[in-house]
Amino acid sequence: MAFRIKLKDSVESTIAVVKSKIAENGGTFNWNGSSGQLSLKTPLGKVEGNCKTISEQEIEIAMTKLPLFVSENQVKGKIEEYLG
Repeated sequence: MAFRIKLKDSVESTIAVVKSKIAENGGTFNWNGSSGQLSLKTPLGKVEGNCKTISEQEIEIAMTKLPLFVSENQVKGKIEEYLG
């Protein structure tokens, strides 16, 4: 399942912020200009997903691995928290 996030800034500046926040929290975020992969550590296990640009103001994230008690909404909320 995938979710979309509306961006306040350009994709490039948003990706830079998210990448930095994920790295600060022990995760990884690889981006090639229009798509990428993310990996986050949680107390319940590793979260992984793929993301892609939908438009200049929106990205889509599809989760590929979630621990049993971690929901996509929790991941979406954390990423939105990173964006302020």
